[in-house]
Amino acid sequence: LASTKLPNYLLPMYPAVALILARYFSDWKREEIDSGVYSFNLCCRAMGIVGILMVIGVYIAAFLLFEQDQWLGLIGFIPLIGAFVAVKFLDREQRHRVLQTLGITAILLAILIVGIAPGRIHRYQDSPQFIADARKFAGRAEIEIGTYRYFQPSVVFYAGKKITVLQTPREVADFLADHPYGYVITRVGAHHELRDDLPSNVSELSRHRNFLKRDELILLGRQ
Repeated sequence: LASTKLPNYLLPMYPAVALILARYFSDWKREEIDSGVYSFNLCCRAMGIVGILMVIGVYIAAFLLFEQDQWLGLIGFIPLIGAFVAVKFLDREQRHRVLQTLGITAILLAILIVGIAPGRIHRYQDSPQFIADARKFAGRAEIEIGTYRYFQPSVVFYAGKKITVLQTPREVADFLADHPYGYVITRVGAHHELRDDLPSNVSELSRHRNFLKRDELILLGRQ
């Protein structure tokens, strides 16, 4: 999604949707619209179900992909607890308390999802780690990066320059021979295809898990 323009197309809708919801909630609190407690109760319970699904789904995803941050699944308890408290206030016909609860729930959920979770997940991205590894081995910031049987736009972003996409083992060998500070990112399974063509002084320098995947990637180059 982030590699498309769709978020920019949707962004102008947010203020309008926020105003519509604010008007609806304001009228509902003053009981000026025909929307009883029962229908609102169903919405709160649906939010609770979403929270339960978030706990389960995020925990499983973190268990498989973010081994040290399985606690992210706890984020789902925010809408779950918020829904529980909101339903209790609904049963007492305290509509202003319901809206306060939903507002606090939304703020806490936004802080965790937008402010904290991305920073934790960012640590697992492979592209910045490979670029940092290449610069460390090169001893300089100016390097050349190529990829073989692998490519992600994030590699271009973190490298800050054009990335050479290599199609054959011969192209990989020529790329490394022509660039003294050249490095190639490829999948572990593709390494055996390159062994016969790689120069003798080129070896695996580092290895990282493929972001949001179950396989691993390696960095090839000279030490």
